[in-house]
Amino acid sequence: YIIAKIVNKYEKKKYQLLAIVVFAFMILGSVVGVFEEVMLLVPTIIPLAHTLGWDSMVGLGMSLLAMGFGFSAAITNPFTVVVAQRLSDVPILSGLWLRFILFIAIYLALTIYLIKYAKKIENNPKLSPVYEEDKEAKINIKAYGSHGNYSDKNLDGAVKWFISIMVLMLIIVIGSSFVESLSDFTFPIIGLLFLIAGVGSGFVAGNSGKEVLNYFLEGSLGVAPGIILILMASSVKHIISTGGIMDTIIHDASIRISGMSPYLAIIVVYFLIMFLNFFIGSATAKAFVLIPILTPLADILEINRQVLVLAFQLGDGFSNVIYPTNPVLLISLGFSVVSYPKWFKWSIKIQLLTMLIAIGFLMFAVFIGYGPI
Repeated sequence: YIIAKIVNKYEKKKYQLLAIVVFAFMILGSVVGVFEEVMLLVPTIIPLAHTLGWDSMVGLGMSLLAMGFGFSAAITNPFTVVVAQRLSDVPILSGLWLRFILFIAIYLALTIYLIKYAKKIENNPKLSPVYEEDKEAKINIKAYGSHGNYSDKNLDGAVKWFISIMVLMLIIVIGSSFVESLSDFTFPIIGLLFLIAGVGSGFVAGNSGKEVLNYFLEGSLGVAPGIILILMASSVKHIISTGGIMDTIIHDASIRISGMSPYLAIIVVYFLIMFLNFFIGSATAKAFVLIPILTPLADILEINRQVLVLAFQLGDGFSNVIYPTNPVLLISLGFSVVSYPKWFKWSIKIQLLTMLIAIGFLMFAVFIGYGPI
């Protein structure tokens, strides 16, 4: 119902809508540090993409990819920028100007990439790698669109209920960035609120208890296979950490970096962080492991600590949406018809582009002596 309202308003300006949605997701990741919460919005954005004539890839790009890229192209992300600056004794939230330019560069790259792909799919839907898989979902959307009553008062009430809970979620997410004691409970609270939003909307819209329960069970079964995948992904980190392999990797890398030029060293640091992100998904955990080791090396190599922070945030975020060890990626794909191999093949081009942009910004930061102010 919400999607139908949006489409009716932006049907003739859908690429403008795409750019707005990408910006909204990116700014949440970049400023507030939202990432895991994107999983709850993926099931909404994918049908929106279908309704506008695109495929599930565009839907995932507008939500999952945008949030992940925003998280990495961080302006004030408390879980990457702030934590790394605090650990490296750099003034908190300093160096905003370059990170802002970086955000704009990544935003333009992703938006252009998605628009170009969306236009290709519009001209020939069969070029979509998930053309067959998307058929059933698109049929269901068309069926609702042809019979749905867009002036239904019950649905209007359900929308108001749903949006009210969404606003409350946003307040909690923003608040958790400033209240440390709340951050540990943010995700469970959001999960509970999303359940309340869905169940409440179901009843307000006029569904019976049995119908609401059936919808809930159907959705739960669709996500259930992801639980096994997440456990398998988590086991990789456990084996690497408990076996002492992580310590060996970091020690060897620190020795090799110590004899390099500043330009080469910062690129090696960037790739080291990206590599370790495969095993340690948490940005904060990586910061506590790596920053105390890399900061003295940066001082010896005469690399400003602000540049080190930039390398950390760039190495941490982008790969979150392509590594199969990241639970957020696995769950988000589970909400869609997109398999991991198809996702990898589709998103690797924009990943390589962001890598080149990141390297370019790091080289520039070393060149200008990107400092704390």
